[in-house]
Amino acid sequence: MEHSVFKFSKDIALPSLCFSKERCYKYATVACMKGCYTNKLYSAFDTKHAMSDIDVRNTQWFLKSSPIDFRKEFQKLPLFMRFQKRFRYATRGETITKEKDLNKVIEIAKLNPDVQFMLPTRAWRKGRTKRQFDALLATLTGKAVINKYRHYMGSKNTDPMKEHSGIGRLASKLVEASKLKNLKILCSIDESTSEKEVDSLTKLGLSTMYFGDDSKTEGRFLCPKTHNKGEDITCVNCVGGCFSDVQIHVHLKKH
Repeated sequence: MEHSVFKFSKDIALPSLCFSKERCYKYATVACMKGCYTNKLYSAFDTKHAMSDIDVRNTQWFLKSSPIDFRKEFQKLPLFMRFQKRFRYATRGETITKEKDLNKVIEIAKLNPDVQFMLPTRAWRKGRTKRQFDALLATLTGKAVINKYRHYMGSKNTDPMKEHSGIGRLASKLVEASKLKNLKILCSIDESTSEKEVDSLTKLGLSTMYFGDDSKTEGRFLCPKTHNKGEDITCVNCVGGCFSDVQIHVHLKKH
C-alpha cells in the first residue's frame, strides 16, 4: 500500500500534517519564539534533519496540492485511521500564511464532509513582515545588534521585542470558515495575548487554544490529554474539547 504524506501522531492518536517552522514567522509571538515546541523537538530528535526535511516536504506538497489530492492522500491511510474520522493540521508549523491557504482548507473540509478537521492557527493576528521577524529572532538569540535592524521596523524607537497586537485581516475569514460543521478553528493564544485580543476573538465567536501559563485555567476547558496524563484520553476519544461543535476555550498544560 502506498504511504500517505500524512503522519500518524502517536501522542494525539490522530493522522496529521506538519508544516515547516519557517511558516510560523508571520504570526509568531515573543512567547511563542522563546518556548518554541518545534525547536525543542528538532534539538532533541532531529540530529540528521529527518524531521525538519519531512516538514518542508509536507509544506511543499500542501502548497502544490488540490483538495482532491488531499482526499486521495486521506484514502491511503490505514483503515483504523480513516475510521477515526478526525484529522489535525499543524502539529508543527503553521498551516495558514495567506488567504489562499485558508481557502484551500475550507475546500478540503467541504470535499470531506465525513471527516472532522481541527485547525490550530495564529493567523488571526496582525502579521509581522519577514524583516520584522528577523529583527526579533536576532534579538532573542543575541546573534546581532538590535540597531542593525532598526530600519526594518519602520521607526527608530521601535523595539523588536515589543509584541505586535490586534486582530488581523484574516480573522473575518476564520469566522466564516468556523461555520463549517466539520472544521474546528482554534485561535492559538499564549501569555503574551492581551485581554482585549481574547475578548475580540470571543465576540467574533471564535474558539481559542491557550498554552503558556498553567495557572490561567479559569473559564477554559482543561485538555484531558495534557492535564490528565495516564488516563488514556487522546484527541481521538476526547469529548467536549478541541472538536467541540460549540465555541470553546481550551487550555493546554505545558509539556
